[in-house]
Formats: sequence, structure tokens, C-alpha cells
Amino acid sequence: MILERPNRARVGVFSLAEHSPTGHDRDYLAWHLLDHLPEQYRIDGVLFGQRWVSTPACRAARADAAAGGSLAPVDHVTHYLFGPPVDAALDDFLALGAELAGLDRYPTRLPSAMLANFEVAAVAAAPRVRVSPEAIPFRPNRGAYLVAEPAVDGVAAADHQAWTLENLAQLVAVDGVAGAWRFTPGSRRPDRFDARGLSLTICYLDAEPAEVAAGLERVLVPAWKRWGIRPELAGPFETVRPPWA
Repeated sequence: MILERPNRARVGVFSLAEHSPTGHDRDYLAWHLLDHLPEQYRIDGVLFGQRWVSTPACRAARADAAAGGSLAPVDHVTHYLFGPPVDAALDDFLALGAELAGLDRYPTRLPSAMLANFEVAAVAAAPRVRVSPEAIPFRPNRGAYLVAEPAVDGVAAADHQAWTLENLAQLVAVDGVAGAWRFTPGSRRPDRFDARGLSLTICYLDAEPAEVAAGLERVLVPAWKRWGIRPELAGPFETVRPPWA
């Protein structure tokens, strides 16, 4: 099942980062998971937040077509979903980060590759999954497959949207994919967010991410060739678990 407009989430914020140059990834992830991420739910309009990380197996399973892309160094992905009041929630989201930093609750940072907001364009669920497409992010997952693609020049919006829906249907038919959401570049708070004209597709996985990657690549590569797309990032990431898990 595919919906072009989900009922609650309107905007996705993605924070993409590289590994810590000092090797403090584990400390950073524990802090973010146990301190920073829970605080976001104080904000009216924040619906969801999750982190994923690229393991050596995940990095080895990245699509060759994205090698050398501008987001190739990314190893950490944070994903938030926002609903109404979106603009106020984004303002509060940015203000909360500054507030926590002022309280010395922002102890370390990873090298940032992108902080951007995106509009939710279409959502899909695999036929075997017994939840609706708009509920897919809230269903526990083992990881995600993230695709960042530039705009396709000279293509009518209606034609590209039709392809997007076709592509999502193919992605959720791959074994291990529970659902997929498509995001288009957002324009809110351009002083702090920059999507660089990229669109994102995120596949929510309920199987081993590195093992699902090959099946997704078989769907994605023909589409990239068809539209002349060179992805900036395409690869699997594992769900970050609590330190005691």
C-alpha cells in the first residue's frame, strides 16, 4: 500500500555525520541516545526520532554507484519526524540544542556532513507488514537503507512523482524491507538547514541491513540509469541500541 500524503508527519529532519576523529563514537552515541534524543519529545510537534550507524559490514555493502559522492564519508544518521505545528517545532528544536549546550549537555560532536529538513512526499509499506504506511517508522526496525539523490533535470513533476511511487512499490517488495518513505527538499529555516537540492528515500528494514542491501541495489541501479542519476549516498545502516542491549 502506498500513500502520497501521510496523516501526521509532514517534515523529516536528517542529521548526517562522520565518525569521530578521536574515536569517541561510542560515548557520543550513548549520550545522544540516553540524554539528547529523549529531550526532543518535550517539543510539541516532534513525533519520532531514531539513530542508525554504519558498521564495517554496512559500509562494504554500499552501492558502488554512490562511491565518491559528497555524502560518502557519512557513518551516522539521525532521523526526526515533525508534525503540526511544524515551523514552531523546528524553531524549538534548534533552540533546545542551544539550551542543552548552555547547560553543558552537549559534551561532544561528530563532524557534520548535513543538517536538513525535507517534506514527506510519499510513504509505502510492504504487503506482508500489517501496519499502515504512515506507521512504518514507529515499527521497530533493525536498520535502514538511505538513498540521497539529486534532482532530475528536465523531467515533469508529475512524471517524476509517478516514477517515485513505482520505485517505492519495487523497494518494499524486496525481502527485508518493511516500508519506505520518500522525502523531497525542504525550504524551512534556510539559515540552519540545507538539503542541497537532494531528495531522500529511506527504507526501514526488519532483516540484517548489510544482507538486504544487494536486493535494494538491484532495484535502484536500473532506476538511476533510467533517469541519469548519480546518488550522493546509497547504503545500509544499523539501528543504534542502548549500551546495555
